[in-house]
Amino acid sequence: MGNRFQNTNSEQISWPQSKNISLAQSEQAPRRFAIIIGNNKYENKKLENCVNDATELAASLESVNYKVTLQTNVTCDEMHQCIRDFTDSIQANDFIIFFFAGHGVQWGNQNYLLPCGCKKLDSRDDMERYAFNAQTILDTMVEKEPKCIVFLLDCCREYWLPKHKRGDAVDQGLTPMKLSTETLIAFACAAGETANDSSYGSKNGTFTKHLLENIKIPGLDVMKLMQRVTRGVKKETRNAQQPYLVSSITEDIYIVPAETIQATKSTPTIRKPLSANTHNQLTREKQSYESAADDSATSQLVPSKGSDEMAHSTSNASVKYKLATAAAFRRKRALVIGINEYARHRLRYCINDAKDLGEALQRIGFHVSSAYDCDRNDFNRSIASFAEGTSSDDLTLFYFCGTGFQYNDDLFLMPSNYDDPYNGPDPVYLKHNAISAQLIVEQITDRSCRVLILIYDSCRCYAQTKIRTRGVAETSKLTSMRSPTETIELFSCKPGMNASDTSVNGRNGIFMGTLLKYIDTPHLDIEEIFQMVTASVRTQTRGCQIPERRSDLTKAVYLAN
Repeated sequence: MGNRFQNTNSEQISWPQSKNISLAQSEQAPRRFAIIIGNNKYENKKLENCVNDATELAASLESVNYKVTLQTNVTCDEMHQCIRDFTDSIQANDFIIFFFAGHGVQWGNQNYLLPCGCKKLDSRDDMERYAFNAQTILDTMVEKEPKCIVFLLDCCREYWLPKHKRGDAVDQGLTPMKLSTETLIAFACAAGETANDSSYGSKNGTFTKHLLENIKIPGLDVMKLMQRVTRGVKKETRNAQQPYLVSSITEDIYIVPAETIQATKSTPTIRKPLSANTHNQLTREKQSYESAADDSATSQLVPSKGSDEMAHSTSNASVKYKLATAAAFRRKRALVIGINEYARHRLRYCINDAKDLGEALQRIGFHVSSAYDCDRNDFNRSIASFAEGTSSDDLTLFYFCGTGFQYNDDLFLMPSNYDDPYNGPDPVYLKHNAISAQLIVEQITDRSCRVLILIYDSCRCYAQTKIRTRGVAETSKLTSMRSPTETIELFSCKPGMNASDTSVNGRNGIFMGTLLKYIDTPHLDIEEIFQMVTASVRTQTRGCQIPERRSDLTKAVYLAN
């Protein structure tokens, strides 16, 4: 992850100044804007419902006071113009939603969104000329310093598709995107899956159908909103399609704030009787907001009053409701691994981080296994033994603290005896001497645990370890682990940033020192824990280190009940 500076005095830590736009920075209510694009009319493989998706989502957002730019069946020039005009209009503190439904394709580890009318996509030059790099669109919007960006992609990455599919049928998926502060990216499907262009009883794609059912619920945090969408999509497709979420948001974010409904009720213009259809629609939304849709519904998020103060005002009734609707587990199990001593470098706090996390987890009922400064054989034995004991009703947590490196589509974790003789990582040496994170996930999920929590306090580029780093190269992108189990991943820093080996308390790295403050708090959802850790680490490092989380959970998960 990042530079593990050998400095244990918190007063001596000097973080470089970083542009840091807080969600609470402006007291003025943000302007709410959305750009919605839906494309059906492709030359080779037409889609059926993308225009419906875009049109209905635009209407829903307009009804809750968003200013919407809607474009359908746009050519390359038209798509370029509308995105440029929209981006130019963004101001600091704006709330932005970007939605695209249509074909997408991956080329060279980048995601491209395809306009209508593109016929030739045989090279990178063709991609740059006729398609739109999703990362570039996001980066351009971020430069405007909006309050928050919600980036929704109802597409996959393969253009030459079978009918009624928006994705690749082989084992590929969308490439992870580099996040900036206060950004949420939702993909309609996980890696290796397809996004359906139709859904049962609807003229929408499956993802957008469930998005439309939940997006107008007032006071529903966007993470909880996406849990509902994920649950609905998985249930309807029998787990064939599974949405995937990537987030660096540090506070509660609401597509429709709770006060929107109250303000609407007090507006003098809304006095005429509601039609029967409108009345029934509002009744359904109210029922959906006040109770779970079924016995697996997501609990209502209780907003926190500060990222470093656990001041949750939770009534007994709301606590009972949260626990009743949360995922239930027969056992809670964890494996923690920390490595300080490497052949060519030494880290300072990794073993302390792993030990202290293990002790905290034991206090809240976890059965904890551990390994410290382990070589490759001991590392593999620890994984195999832990995976062997996993059962289908378990809450399972894996934590690694040390050095790591990404090669192609996999993250490799370094055992203590990893000693690459080359200046840069040699692929053959890497595969035979490091530990594949994807293989770890597969070993654990072969036993079908109920929920898997992955915490990587490790770097993504081994080449920088000469300066005692767990850090990442500026161009590296961390690939999500593919898992059939409901999974949430937490990385101590997002791509392009370093995770500090500096300690504030003299014992733990900044990331783990912050996580330990919240990990054993009762009635606190894992998403809330990770959200507060992200906010606190970002504040402590002045924006130089921002954790990132990725999730496909469909229920609230509580480590301590």
